[in-house]
Amino acid sequence: MKIVGDVIRLDRFQYVGSGKSYPILRPRRGKVPHLSSYRLRYILEKNSIDYDFMDLEEIWSEMKVGGNQTYDIVALSTTFICHLPTLKKVVNLILEKFPSSVIILGGQYSNLKYKKIMDEIPKIEFIIRGDGEESFPQLLSAIEEKTDFKIIPNLVFRDTKMGNVVETEIKYIDFNDYPSPTFVGNQESIPYESMRGCPYDCKFCSYPSASPKWRYKTAAKVCEEWKKYAKENNVKLIKAMDSTFTIPKDRFRKLLDDLPQVGVEWESYARADAIDTPHIIEQLESSHCKSLSIGFESMSDTTLQKMSKNVSAKQNLKAFELLNNSNIDFRVSFIIGYPGETPHDYEQTHKFIVEKFTGRFLLSVFSLLDETMPVWDDAVLYGIEITNSDDPEYSWRHKGMSSQTAFELWRKTVEEARWKNEDGVMSLWQTKYENPLVPELDVRKNRRIEKLVERLSFLKHDFKDERVAREHYDSIIKELNSYNIVFSPSSLT
Repeated sequence: MKIVGDVIRLDRFQYVGSGKSYPILRPRRGKVPHLSSYRLRYILEKNSIDYDFMDLEEIWSEMKVGGNQTYDIVALSTTFICHLPTLKKVVNLILEKFPSSVIILGGQYSNLKYKKIMDEIPKIEFIIRGDGEESFPQLLSAIEEKTDFKIIPNLVFRDTKMGNVVETEIKYIDFNDYPSPTFVGNQESIPYESMRGCPYDCKFCSYPSASPKWRYKTAAKVCEEWKKYAKENNVKLIKAMDSTFTIPKDRFRKLLDDLPQVGVEWESYARADAIDTPHIIEQLESSHCKSLSIGFESMSDTTLQKMSKNVSAKQNLKAFELLNNSNIDFRVSFIIGYPGETPHDYEQTHKFIVEKFTGRFLLSVFSLLDETMPVWDDAVLYGIEITNSDDPEYSWRHKGMSSQTAFELWRKTVEEARWKNEDGVMSLWQTKYENPLVPELDVRKNRRIEKLVERLSFLKHDFKDERVAREHYDSIIKELNSYNIVFSPSSLT
């Protein structure tokens, strides 16, 4: 068998054991409901508003569903749209299908970019900013009854009489008192929102700008709603979608005390400084925490200070060491090329990923996608320049490095981590497949299998020498066999 010249069929690898046989790469079954969609549907149903729901995927397929149905209003969530050309394309597709409809935008992207959207997409008449639980039904009523839009909070609209764009006052709902969305039938896992906004000021993040007032539900409220989901929807896993679930500290401590009795597994985003003692790890395990995602961002204190991350490399290391000795799965993310960061600064992150890290990691080249990022306040300080206006996100330079250098360093880290680090796995492709790959095996063995799959995937790319590639291939196959994973002549999918 030639390795370099032939395609390696990863879909042909099967687990055979415990009386079972199945592909290790199985497409993920079902979907986790989108929180923004269910929140919107809950608002409409709570206010007895007639509606049809259409998934964004149906828009990408040029809206082949719906027949000849017409709509007075199309409400579009921008939570999963993060690019103005993409939004323009979606709006055009909607107008082609429903040319007489009024389009209302809401969600994260339009919260941040409402001024630019109103300037560049004349067909958009209304944008809901921030909390839409009360303002959205008020807007629908005002459109139908042709009443004054200016009294509706959290609204951006085109004043056709005056020929300008109007922004109304911002008002916040009592978030703790407002119920979370309901779900229909049994749900394997559901998303959950326990807070809005964020008290931190990381300069690479626009999240707080979308909801400047930080609000959160009490531990008692969280537990009450999780128990309800477990009872009514037979939920097995809650995915907390908050910027970080581990704040404030007093609520976090209370949750760790109370969640063991709730009995539902959960996963969330966390901060490294919250994972600081063995006792916290014990509490996380007993509270049924399944997985944590943590933004280390860098292992250089110099870079972390520039980011205003408010954690240290020492705290990152402490959290890693504690989690690494636990039964909790975890994923850590890093950024390369933050303004002011030099290749020398980044070397500390590179060495940590390649030489020490265990678990899943995500390494991203810094992006200037969002002009609302606080880092722009430091544009002069760090000499930030866009080098290609057609691709501003990834075409930049600053006093530390250029985007080209950042991509070169990224490639070096990823390739060295792939072959020099036996226990660190890049988190990139896994979300397409059922997790764990082999449910009969524990977390560490599954992570090792992911590592071997990754190495197989890049074998032809990383090794042009046929002999060297063959040696690696034979070694990987032998180890996969030790986990009862064998190559099948035909796919079982």
